[in-house]
Formats: sequence, C-alpha cells, structure tokens
Amino acid sequence: MQGKTISAEAPVRVSHEGPVMVITIANPPVNALSYDVRIALIGAIENGCANPETSAMVIRCEGRSFISGADIREFANPRDPRVPAMIELIETATKPLIAAIHGTALGGGVELSLVCHYRIARSDAVLGLPEVRLGLLPGAGGTQRLSRLVGIERALQVIVDGVTLSAAEALDCGLVDKVCEGDVGAAAVEFARSIIQENLPVRRTSDRSVAAPDPEIFRRHEQKIHRKQPGFIAPLHCLAAVKASSELPFPEGLMKEKELFLELFGSPQAKAMQYAFFAQREAAKAAAGTKAGTPLRDLLVQGFEAHAKALFDAGLAPADLVAALRNFGMATDAYSWGRQPGIHDDAIAQQPHAKEIVETCLGFMAELGMDLERSTGVTRAQIDVAWIMDLGFPAYRGGPMFHANLIGSAQLAAAATAAARRLGFNLALPALSMGEAESVVQK
Repeated sequence: MQGKTISAEAPVRVSHEGPVMVITIANPPVNALSYDVRIALIGAIENGCANPETSAMVIRCEGRSFISGADIREFANPRDPRVPAMIELIETATKPLIAAIHGTALGGGVELSLVCHYRIARSDAVLGLPEVRLGLLPGAGGTQRLSRLVGIERALQVIVDGVTLSAAEALDCGLVDKVCEGDVGAAAVEFARSIIQENLPVRRTSDRSVAAPDPEIFRRHEQKIHRKQPGFIAPLHCLAAVKASSELPFPEGLMKEKELFLELFGSPQAKAMQYAFFAQREAAKAAAGTKAGTPLRDLLVQGFEAHAKALFDAGLAPADLVAALRNFGMATDAYSWGRQPGIHDDAIAQQPHAKEIVETCLGFMAELGMDLERSTGVTRAQIDVAWIMDLGFPAYRGGPMFHANLIGSAQLAAAATAAARRLGFNLALPALSMGEAESVVQK
C-alpha cells in the first residue's frame, strides 16, 4: 500500500498513541459507510501501513454506535470504491487492525469488523447483518467470513434469520476477541499494545477454514424458510451464500456471494422491501390515528370487508378469496371470512382464478387508500405500513399503494375492472387518482 493524504474535510480523523494509530470515524447519526468515509478510511489505513512508526491500527467511531451499515441513500447511485472493494483493500493491510465496537454495529459495519484482524466490543454492543430485511444479503464478504469465525449454524441465524448478537453472545461464539466496559477506544489501544508486545501476526479471517457442518442443517433451514417466510427470495439466497462458504474456497465463495447479491439487488422484492423499510420511518413521523379518530387498521378492515362482501354477493366463494390471497402471499386471519377451515396448500395452488381475484382486490385496496388519504389525511406510507404490519399484506410486495405507483394507478384500475369482468362480476373501479408517484425510498 502507498501512503495518501487525507482531506481535512473527510469525516475520519487520525491520531497516534505511540505505535498505535487510532482511526476515528465521525459520520453522524449512525456512522454509515458513505463515499466520503470510504475514501478517507482507505487513505488512513494506507498511510498507517506506509508509516514505519505505526505498528498497529484501531478503528473506532464517535457517537452512539459503531458503523451501522452502508449508506442506503447511495443504493440508487453507488460510487466507487464501493463497500466490497473497500473491504478487500482493507484486508490487504500489512499491520494488525483492531475494530473497537460499541452501540449498534450492523450490515457493512459488521462486515468491516470481520475483515479486521481482531475485534473488541463494549458490553452494550449489538451486532447483526440485517440485509435480509431489505430483500438483500451481506454483499461485502459477510456471508463468507462470518461462518469462518462463528460456524455455519450461528451464521445462518445471523444472516438468514436476521438475529442480532449481544457482546456476550458475540464473544461466546468467536465473533469478537474481548468484551470490555467503559471506553472501548482506550481498551482497543491497550489491546493493540499487547498485540505489538507479543508480536502477534496479522490474522485474516479469509485464511480460516469453515468447520464441516451437519449435512442436514441446510435442508432444515430451507424447510423453515418455506414454512415461515413463504414467497420471500432473500432468505433463500442468503442460505445459498452461507452454504457456499462451506463448499467453496474463499475467492470462489466471494464470487458466488456477488452473483447472488446482484440477483437480489435489482429484484422487485428488494425494491418493495426497501420501500417498506423507509415507509415505516415515514409512518412513524405521522400521527398514529386519523382525523375521524378511528384507527387506520380498523378503517382498512372495514373497507376491505365491504369489498369482500361485494365479491361474495356477486358469486365468489369465501374459500376462493382466501385461497387466492394466500397464494399471493397475504395472510387473511384479520378478516371475518379469512379463517376458512379445510383450505390446504393444494387448494391454494390450484385456485384457477387467483390472478383475477387478486387484481380486483389490489385495485380496491388502492382505491380505498386514496379515499382515506383524501378524507383523513393519512399518508400513503402509513397506509402501506398498516397493510403490511397489521393486515397480512406481504412485505416483499411493498403494499397496495407501492404496487399502484409501480404499475400506474390507471393501469391498476383498468386491470382490476377487467379482471372482475373475466370472473363474471359487474364491478368497476374509477380511474385511481394517485397524483405524482411517491418516492419514499430515496428520502
């Protein structure tokens, strides 16, 4: 590595404690790995490796937490060097790197700590790789490195199930080397001094092997995904990536991870789940109730119950509606007609008019949402979050309002009306007036 000058404006500061270089990331509020942070961090590590007076380096963060992931605002327009490239550059460091973790370390923050040679965590730290909740997988080597430290079973829990680990749990499974109280930066400096004194080597996670797993563990986990998360593709891709870590050499495993990540990155499910993530933030900013004083959930249930009754009056059997919605991925237990006995998977899969039934429902859901937006002042984000969190709409489809924006409100209304007619129902929806498509994801 060749030394570089770090810009004074970069959100990374460098100080020295004798032979230990301390690299401090200050990018509030969550120390995300933005473009400026990536550039400055690479420069600081290159300078440390080139400086003969530096024997070890500590990466710490200011504020309430360690790095809490990549900057999700850059998803639409990523800039080089991207997080995976930065991680690969860091791994070539020729001097020991110690991650000093406190607060919350998520996503890219954990992936960065995995590529460091040693990890120390404050007792309040929480570590996780929650990318599966955004319809993605850890794409900077996390699926290949984590299993090399903690084993396949724990890696599946963290990556596929989205489980977070406390500092004590991380120490117990081998993710961190030490847990401390108080100032984790100071503790990491002392840890670095002991590494220097004992002449401990650079310890690259990628050089480790993966302990041979129980051959049945992947099959059991796949069955659990199909049972608990039917329709979701990200957990299955995460499972495949972790499995690759046990079957392929590290470089080939990284290539497999990248292949699986790219399949997810541009997928409709990833876009829908990222929309839902931001929609929950937007909804939290608004009042929980409505102008009418009736909870939004109740208004949606009442409206959808009325639509279902119209379908039933037109001749649709309740069991057929339930089967079609479940085939779409929607739970129906919130509705009076939704707990139909005797509906099994075969009946759901064989429902001959599922597409038409779902299209009529989606059109009505969007129409109902527009009416509530105009009459009560609730936001589209609130409406979609209520459908997803309370009323069984599949998160990987983003919500009815997202769906209407995605395909166009006029097209949705026309498709819903045409679908109803194909079913033999004389139901018509007005052209939905959605206005400008709301882009919650980029806020």
